[in-house]
Amino acid sequence: MRPMTTFHIKLIAIMSMVIDHLGLVFFPHILWLRIIGRLAFPLFAWLIANGAYHSYNVKIYLARLFVFALLAQVPFIVVNRLINPSFWALNVLFTLFLGLAAIELMKKARSRSIAVSIVIASAVLAQVLSTDYGALGVFAIVIFYLCFEDLKKMIILQICLFTLLSIIPILIFIAFTGTLSPAAAITSFNLCPPTWISVCLKVSAAIPPDFVIFNLIEPLGLISLCFIALYDEQEGRKMKYFFYWFYPVHLLILYLLKLFI
Repeated sequence: MRPMTTFHIKLIAIMSMVIDHLGLVFFPHILWLRIIGRLAFPLFAWLIANGAYHSYNVKIYLARLFVFALLAQVPFIVVNRLINPSFWALNVLFTLFLGLAAIELMKKARSRSIAVSIVIASAVLAQVLSTDYGALGVFAIVIFYLCFEDLKKMIILQICLFTLLSIIPILIFIAFTGTLSPAAAITSFNLCPPTWISVCLKVSAAIPPDFVIFNLIEPLGLISLCFIALYDEQEGRKMKYFFYWFYPVHLLILYLLKLFI
């Protein structure tokens, strides 16, 4: 395959994202569309790390991400509520923002322990705020940055991250429910302490119907590392704002198409 610029990688990222969202909105029964869509986030995460590595003014980069995250939030919500009327999460640009912010604060940290604490705090915040990809997304961005010039180490750590954070939730789910397929969106867990204590805590959690399937296919997004390995350290064609505007606009178009087709 020919070497790739950041422009080529951006194009692959948005094309796989569109395929994923087409599957989400119009063809939820066609799993391979969602599998192709798994390529998008690792590529976007790498692009953020690339920007952090080369950008002269990360503060402007952060501000731009945050503004477009706000602009994209309403289209993101309305599209997802076509499938799940109770859906709530923050869109992926908030995750990219938190990942980049973690890198910037980490670079200014006076010790390794402070840097690690910053990354963990950013990941926890992403999870608490229910950003798309949550803690996994923040960790992925930071790993891409830390291993930016060491492809072998990058691949190993990303495989470990995506595998562990995709499989562990399934194991926890099985441990509490004893099943691989949640029958309802709300699943109850019985947290019973030793028998000499008479109190038993019952917790109800909202579990997406395709929870197991999408946790299993998430690591397939690491195929995107093949494209990253071909990066030739060139920027290529500059269409910076096109890629920012593309995210909210394509969500809005999908929403309108779903309403009127």
